[in-house]
Amino acid sequence: MIDLHTHSNASDGILSPSELIVYAKNKGVKALALTDHDTIKGLKEARESAIKNEIEFINGIEFSAELNKYREELHIIGLFIDINNKEFNDFCQKMAKKREERNEKLLKFLNDNGFDIKKEELLTENNYFENIGKPNFARLLVKKGYVKNEFEAFSKYLSNERLKDYVKRIKFMDYEIIEAIHKANGLAILAHPDQIGINDKDELIAFIKDLKDKDLDGIEAYYTNYKKKDIKFYKSIAKKFDLLVSGGSDFHGPHTRINTEIGRYGKNRIIPDEILEKIKRKIC
Repeated sequence: MIDLHTHSNASDGILSPSELIVYAKNKGVKALALTDHDTIKGLKEARESAIKNEIEFINGIEFSAELNKYREELHIIGLFIDINNKEFNDFCQKMAKKREERNEKLLKFLNDNGFDIKKEELLTENNYFENIGKPNFARLLVKKGYVKNEFEAFSKYLSNERLKDYVKRIKFMDYEIIEAIHKANGLAILAHPDQIGINDKDELIAFIKDLKDKDLDGIEAYYTNYKKKDIKFYKSIAKKFDLLVSGGSDFHGPHTRINTEIGRYGKNRIIPDEILEKIKRKIC
């Protein structure tokens, strides 16, 4: 079992980086990438824990890119990144600043609409990692009794559609993110392609071709709740454009998302380890 898309509380997961590794070990995962949003702050702790628990560990990150034509945002994962690369670290700092500015706007929006939410509470809930995402806001809204669950928090208050006229985080363009990942000797992988917001298959294929022309390295063909037909479709695109096939659960912690379990893309469907071997051959 492998998982090339996971999150810790260094961004919007609920387990610490070391807790995530132990959890993965107990679930039978043999290789794991930590891909927190816009930050590499959890990677050192995760790697140290992975060594102790004899899990193969891959340095990762997940960036959000700006989209002009489509409403949804584009996520690009970086795998096998060099965390000591200065240009890459500078890029992460710029990303963190934009995220912080978005969070300040979101906090004001919630306060103006009658929710008593403080930044200190968000930091406390996130063990003082400052890379806070909307799931952190959602969990605090649940804890304070404003909503029944995280789904309600997003559907009523935190969805992109709900916030578009109030809170917008300016993001970097896709080619800028791919370039930053490559400067750190990493591989740029398109995450969960079904969530881009392009429903027409031909349009999606053309969109991914454009990313390939911008030096995209791979596509996430195995993802939570993907059916056989979905995997076949995304693998066909990968083959068409000579892209690597990747896979991950997008795990944020136990019981945080329906049908999401580390190392799996479905209840009884394991992310195949051979995709990692093919990826590693690419970087050798």
